[in-house]
Amino acid sequence: MTGIAFSAEKANQAQEATHGIGNVETVLGLPTPAIYSADASLFVLRAGVALIEKGMADFLYLSLTDYMQHTFAPKKVLAGVLRSDRP
Repeated sequence: MTGIAFSAEKANQAQEATHGIGNVETVLGLPTPAIYSADASLFVLRAGVALIEKGMADFLYLSLTDYMQHTFAPKKVLAGVLRSDRP
């Protein structure tokens, strides 16, 4: 099986031979985010969009962090954006 696999945390360390993609920041036009930030999940989503738009992938499995859920209480507006039980 071939494919692309890299983490948001270490995107700048991905190598073509081991991850199926190198120079991730250049290819995606996105800097590697701090893992303990909201930017990490946004990076994952934006990376997925970029890979599809560039024709580098046709199927994606994206895993986001739970930073927002652990940073904001359930009633806070920012955390509520990610809750599935929101009306």
